Amino acid sequence: MVKARRNVEAKLVPLVDCLKEATDKGRLNLNNVVADWVNLSAYTMALVNGANLRRVSEIYERITEIKNKYSEKQIVLFTKALEILGDLHERQTKDWLGQLTGVASLTENKDGQVFTPDHVAQLMSELVNTTSDVQETVSDPCCGTGALLLGHIARVREKDSKQSIRMHAVDLDRTALLCTFIQCGLHGVNGVFIVGNTLTNEVYETFYSAPIYY
Repeated sequence: MVKARRNVEAKLVPLVDCLKEATDKGRLNLNNVVADWVNLSAYTMALVNGANLRRVSEIYERITEIKNKYSEKQIVLFTKALEILGDLHERQTKDWLGQLTGVASLTENKDGQVFTPDHVAQLMSELVNTTSDVQETVSDPCCGTGALLLGHIARVREKDSKQSIRMHAVDLDRTALLCTFIQCGLHGVNGVFIVGNTLTNEVYETFYSAPIYY
């Protein structure tokens, strides 16, 4: 198992504890539970936002496959975990799932990955000049779990809470990309999220996000 990159912030502990509870007292591996929760959350959001109509049958099938692995109580915990994540983003827009997946050894340090620290994401967002009232597309060709994009969302929404934002995100790591999709989706971002290789232009899977809440 890869060593976790850092301890989680105190604010994230309820989310971690909720997912630990879903392991059924350790009977299930936490890494696998977190991975299934990320997938289930992403598929559910893809279904709800109405922007993935061509994949509805496939998405329903994937959701059913994951739910069949867990009890009703565990599925309730998954729902609660997503609500906790939503509350965290209500309070502060940042890469919460980057910390979570680091603890579960699902992303960072795998295959040489190093994700952007929050303070660097904040600095980069300040350096990007987006003063236009016209909707602009912000692209991250190796988005990881979304730190840079979330930093941009935080800065833009600080100036105008209703500002429309469009994202184009790509990452080779599917779990990381789904984390970006989930977290940007919680902020009503309109965009395209691609599991793929930016260097070779290979596309393996695409998720679309529509502005549900804004």
